[in-house]
Amino acid sequence: MADQEEEEYFVILLLLVNTKMKCNNCNGTSFTEDEGLKICNECGTVIDDYVELESQEIFSAVNVSRLSRVKKDKQVKVSEGPSKSILSAYEVLNIVLHEWTKALRCLGASADFEKVMLEVWVLYLQRSDIAFFYEESQEKDIKEINKVEVTTVINKSYRYTVNLPSGDRKNLSQDISKAAPSFDCFSKAKIRLELKENWIKVLLSLLYLGVLLSEEPIMLMDIVRWSNEGHIPVLSACNLTGEDFGQTVFSRGKLKNIVPSFSDIRNVTEGLVFFMNILKLPVPSMKYTIERLTKLLRLPEQVAPLAQDHLERLLEKQNCIPVIGMELYAMVAIIFVLKAFFGVNDVDEVYLSHAGRRLNRECGKKHKPFFIWEDWERYLNKLVWFCTEVHPVTRMQCLSREDFAKINSKIYSNYLWTEAIWNCKSKRESQHACEKKATQMAEKVLEAQNSSLDDVLNQPKSFKATKEPFYSIVEQFIEAHASDPSYAHQVKAILALQIGRDLLNTDFSSSSLFPTSISDLKKLLRENGSNIEIVDSPGKNTSESNQIYIPQPQKRFSRIYYKERTSGFNDIDIVAVNLKVETKSFQWLVTVCSFFCGTPTRTLLELLRLYESIYCNSCNS
Repeated sequence: MADQEEEEYFVILLLLVNTKMKCNNCNGTSFTEDEGLKICNECGTVIDDYVELESQEIFSAVNVSRLSRVKKDKQVKVSEGPSKSILSAYEVLNIVLHEWTKALRCLGASADFEKVMLEVWVLYLQRSDIAFFYEESQEKDIKEINKVEVTTVINKSYRYTVNLPSGDRKNLSQDISKAAPSFDCFSKAKIRLELKENWIKVLLSLLYLGVLLSEEPIMLMDIVRWSNEGHIPVLSACNLTGEDFGQTVFSRGKLKNIVPSFSDIRNVTEGLVFFMNILKLPVPSMKYTIERLTKLLRLPEQVAPLAQDHLERLLEKQNCIPVIGMELYAMVAIIFVLKAFFGVNDVDEVYLSHAGRRLNRECGKKHKPFFIWEDWERYLNKLVWFCTEVHPVTRMQCLSREDFAKINSKIYSNYLWTEAIWNCKSKRESQHACEKKATQMAEKVLEAQNSSLDDVLNQPKSFKATKEPFYSIVEQFIEAHASDPSYAHQVKAILALQIGRDLLNTDFSSSSLFPTSISDLKKLLRENGSNIEIVDSPGKNTSESNQIYIPQPQKRFSRIYYKERTSGFNDIDIVAVNLKVETKSFQWLVTVCSFFCGTPTRTLLELLRLYESIYCNSCNS
């Protein structure tokens, strides 16, 4: 039985060897074997996976394994159409960053911005050792420069360590060893690893870095807001590469449908400046930043120069100039000015509002009206409420998701199809089953409405991108719906249009702050023929009384009292510290300012506490 099987095996081998191979392209039988390759002599086609077998070795072999396999020659067919290339990770990032650059150009950036962004992207790839490598001579120069920089940083950390109260000199080595990890945490290897895990943050930070280098009148809060609104396609970044994205080796989880916060982009930008070894950044215009924030908050024009002077003094005492996120420091200066003039301690601003109304009635139109805190607070609350009712992004940022469903259905449906379901794009070849199901479900819903997914994805935005988000939202809403016939017979719609017109007609920029001297105020009352007497303590401060109490918080600056609420977890060494201000009016002011400039409340409170300690220490000294 074994001899019969062995005979059959050798017969199969003889048939395979004696069978003449034909070329699949030209049916030729003449081949040339060269270095393990079989090439057709007639058309030159190469046959892949060819294993060269020596016939003499096959026939003379005695101990031939019955489990050995005979590998047939296999010819790869030539594809008829152009083959789709697999995109690498950095090719995908290059496409995304290029689309964002074009979007920012459409939003008001200059022509030089595109050139600067190209240089920034090339420098990032160069420092990451991805492309545009240095020559050998340049690498030596860079190493020498980096050595000098590292030595400077180490000496600086050593100097600060010596000044610490360390006790005996024998503990000096321990202090220096403790200072070493503080330098290692800024190592380029760690920064490079963190940057690779947060591609959206990196690309937005590179975009903001290009804005700083080209000195564009665009702030970081604009980039974050335009990204949330969809004017910069951050949420739909996965779709920017088209159909080729399904074939990329780039992980889909890197491009998430989450817009990073103001603090995240600011921190990553600082790391990029160190990583890319950028030695000089243009300082944004402090005057322009403060004036724009003052106008955004609808404050009197008198606040802007006072805030600029205050910020310059604080930065002079701190011996530094902020470049990244200038609007954060400008907002801190504005809050300090408001606190200095109105107290913002739940008491002083109430007295000043009452006094301002009486003084405006006494002085009439001969003098600029005094700024009324309570009216301004009521106006901002109404402005934010109106924007949350008509603008999906504003509502999403300041209200819970349960309240998000109460927005106008027409506006919400536009935002839903353009941004909320950005993952569902029918043209993209996706390998994820959940996305295919979502796409099919969306197509069925739209088919029932006599529409298609491509139509709703390409529809225009409900609101245009502007640099005055809240005021312009009211303007665009009234302009779009004032002549809408569907709004003419709805009571709520008519009321909304009336509220919007009242918001547009209200203006606080022409009002004035209270004078710092009581004598100037008394002189103003005498010039207008008023018999009101200004007293030093609150009494019967009514409209019938002849006396009026005007506090002066700028002469007795009171510190802000913070409460640190520490919350821990069971069996986990994680502690979260939340800053909270005791006074409700100041807490409201910080919340509104952080909402308007796009920064987290905690970040603004931490910077306020730092600058308050610097200001109080300088006053005591």
